[in-house]
Amino acid sequence: MIQYLVNKRELHELLKQIGILQPDEEILMVNNIELRDFSQEYVSILVDAIKTKNIYALPPDQLTEKELLALHEDLSAFAQFMILEFQQIQHQLSAVRSEMDK
Repeated sequence: MIQYLVNKRELHELLKQIGILQPDEEILMVNNIELRDFSQEYVSILVDAIKTKNIYALPPDQLTEKELLALHEDLSAFAQFMILEFQQIQHQLSAVRSEMDK
């Protein structure tokens, strides 16, 4: 495996140029399991509007009720995305174990 570093700003600009992201969106997460699964035609990405970035700059006790709700929704989306990815890893591990047991 080879590890490359990709400039986040350039990656966002590229995704906007090809119509994946809207001008006010940034990519937050990529489903790495789908990305490396050659049987998958698509890969899931989680995006967010740039305007909500300020909710991550302050501790929760300094946020308004509206910002707390937005933060809760964002964190819930993160959790669901990561749970799906974990379930996909577990499925692949089970398939590999099954083949190894043959």
